[in-house]
Amino acid sequence: DTENAIKSLESEISELKTALNGHNDSINPNNSTSVNNSSNTAPDNLTNNVKEEIGDVLFSAVNVSRHLGIDAEEALRESTNKFINRFSKVEETVNEKSPEKDMKDFSIDELDEIWKQIK
Repeated sequence: DTENAIKSLESEISELKTALNGHNDSINPNNSTSVNNSSNTAPDNLTNNVKEEIGDVLFSAVNVSRHLGIDAEEALRESTNKFINRFSKVEETVNEKSPEKDMKDFSIDELDEIWKQIK
């Protein structure tokens, strides 16, 4: 049932947190080894265990969706489109605010603030 699927998802999230416990520097945005905008790969020090746990979280989220009668792929596609639209608005706002600057010239905090305003 849905309740058990949600409990399973919560359990998987807990396991992911446990796996990340030894990798706190890797998820710190101020750390030079963290994932950045120029790369789609995780830092080398993120273990296969963390990767496996992320997969388990995703699988469990899809299972919750299935129990709710929601097409997980469609939900992800809609969420992705929403993200793309918001990101485009962030880019537009940055260009309007400071046409002489690139997005990379803005701090994460500045971009987060713009994101929150748009959201």
